[in-house]
Amino acid sequence: MTPEEVWRGRRDAELLDAASRLQDYYEEGQWEILTEMARRGLRLPNGELPTVPARPVSAPVVSVPTATPETARHTAERVAASRPPLWPPAPVIAHLWRGDFPLGITYWGFAQLGGLVLAVPQLGLRLKGFIAAAEVLDGVALVYSFIVIVAIWRSAARYPGHRVWADLARAATILPMVLAAILALVQR
Repeated sequence: MTPEEVWRGRRDAELLDAASRLQDYYEEGQWEILTEMARRGLRLPNGELPTVPARPVSAPVVSVPTATPETARHTAERVAASRPPLWPPAPVIAHLWRGDFPLGITYWGFAQLGGLVLAVPQLGLRLKGFIAAAEVLDGVALVYSFIVIVAIWRSAARYPGHRVWADLARAATILPMVLAAILALVQR
């Protein structure tokens, strides 16, 4: 979109506002604003008709190199190398513990989906009457939950987005523990 198209798409009030702040624009921007105002027959904030100066000489266009398949492949390799690996599991747990994964992957992938993957076999074992096996899986789930809670807190500290999302992720991990503690106290 050219500067002419940008200013042609603006409302009269926006042009008048821009004209009141002409000194904030480069020469070419000033010229575009004044030209569009003159074309529409609008007056400047002081009531005068705009006088359009000679078009300024614009700066030379700088060409930006386009991405080739080779540079795109190298960029993809650098991005992939900067992410923690997902296999084998031991380094994944170490990266998870340090909060190296992005908050979304930690919360939705490891906490929610991982918790579901552990909860389904626990329920199945209990329904089939294998209580001892279910209790072993409960212990695994407890350790896993502790690791994931620490990971969410650490990942939330590195979250680059709006702070509220990091705080909500932290609250969503702590709230079930608080509710469980309250229930345990009430049931005594």
